[in-house]
Amino acid sequence: MLAGHNPTLVQLACVLGAGLAIGLAVAIVGAAIVSLVRGSRRTAIWSGVIAYVLLVAVGVVASVAAKPAPDDAAFQPPATPASGPNIILLVMDALRADYLPLFSEEAVAETPRLEAFAGDAVKFQNTFSHASWTKPSFATIFSGLYPEGHTATAKTSSLPGEVKTFPELLTGGGYYTKGLANNPNITAIFNFHQGFVDYVDLKPDLMFWASPSSSKLSLYSVLRKVRERIEAGLPWSSMAVTDFYQPAESVTRTTLDWLDGDERPEETPFFLFVHYMDTHDPFMDWENPGVGYARARMESPNPDEDLEPMKRAYNLEIEYLDKHLGALFDGLRERGLYDDSLIIFTADHGEEFYDHDGWWHGQTLFDELIHIPLLVKLPGNAMAGQVNLDLARHIDLGPTILQFAGTPKADTMTGQSLFVGVGAFGNGETAYVYAENDFEGNDLQAVRTMDAKVIRANEGNPREHAPVELYDLAADPGETTNLAGQNDVREGTLLKVLDDMQAHIQENAAEPMLLEGTPEELEEQLGALGYLE
Repeated sequence: MLAGHNPTLVQLACVLGAGLAIGLAVAIVGAAIVSLVRGSRRTAIWSGVIAYVLLVAVGVVASVAAKPAPDDAAFQPPATPASGPNIILLVMDALRADYLPLFSEEAVAETPRLEAFAGDAVKFQNTFSHASWTKPSFATIFSGLYPEGHTATAKTSSLPGEVKTFPELLTGGGYYTKGLANNPNITAIFNFHQGFVDYVDLKPDLMFWASPSSSKLSLYSVLRKVRERIEAGLPWSSMAVTDFYQPAESVTRTTLDWLDGDERPEETPFFLFVHYMDTHDPFMDWENPGVGYARARMESPNPDEDLEPMKRAYNLEIEYLDKHLGALFDGLRERGLYDDSLIIFTADHGEEFYDHDGWWHGQTLFDELIHIPLLVKLPGNAMAGQVNLDLARHIDLGPTILQFAGTPKADTMTGQSLFVGVGAFGNGETAYVYAENDFEGNDLQAVRTMDAKVIRANEGNPREHAPVELYDLAADPGETTNLAGQNDVREGTLLKVLDDMQAHIQENAAEPMLLEGTPEELEEQLGALGYLE
């Protein structure tokens, strides 16, 4: 029950007391059910409330029981400390670029804090991911490898240990590396903590004032299930975002609390990865508490009824996110950590709103899913306000970070720094972006240039992609007219690039690692976000 800890007598006593309280709560829940059967609704509700209070008390005890022992393998700064700046990587989940006013004149969300940040940063207008769902995108960000190269592309995939990540290189170079992950697809169970000194899997609905450490206890999982079943029977139950992930307010608070702590050596520069989930479903309507739109509860929305409310909620999520990103930037300034840090704002992929007769993400490689925002604030706010119009890619993020840290990139990393020193850009020669997706029966590869895109799809794919699609992005930015088979010379050229890229990537690919047996708690989290079939 106390997995990963050596229990003290106090902890064991807490667990025994908690067990008795759980037994009593379960008995009361049973009495509530009997009352409902007999028609006594008031008795049933009060029984549920009493059981809930008991479980809250148990949660407090569980938090005490979960207090971890001191870590014997604490970070030890190297003899020659790192001399680079503090580095902060902010990744938004499922945030498409064209829903931000910074990247599209048609965007309707109001994002004053992000726009103020952009005034201190460099904006990369044409940045693209190499996959359209979370796991392969984050694995690419961390490793600098294309999805088929790192092989963390399936729902059961782990990041292979042989893959060298840029956090691993930063740690070896003397950085204190901290990660706050907010999506079960990139949990430490899937080895995404590789290279981090400390990597926290933020859990949905950390109930009873539990700490991240106590949430790893099997006792916590039992408490959560009991509470969920009680709440499901209450007449005032509604959707809560913390049943799915930690919202921006909580993530920002957790980040600033860590910066105020004494976990890292004071003179050691840090790399901090912070993951915001607010633009991933469920899209919460912040003007109507309890109202949200989640894939797990509506796999195929009705476009006539649901499209506009969903888009409205998504824009409200962007505005909510903007507010709490602003709080983070303010907190960094108050702590003297803003001006001299390298701060990167980006997303792992975008989101579909019936743009191509589909929903959610992961099933296509159209621009609504792979065109992502990217803002890079350099130390000292160098090059502030400049705009780069060349192609930028996820595989370029690791090399960029390592350049400013003064650490060489791994030989396996295929991208390049987006800067040549400070003052000039390094992506002017990037001619195309390669992307691929193997998700829920849709096996796709694409090559995109500034003015054209080719997509190749497997036979019988669920989204009914044609075997080959070609789009003229200059004349048809919405990718609505397939020009394949019409003797456009770009089709053959881009398909040749696609074949060559795929052959090269697969020739040097890592050995895939698959997770055998998904823990029950992880399955619940994945299911809540629509990742289980």
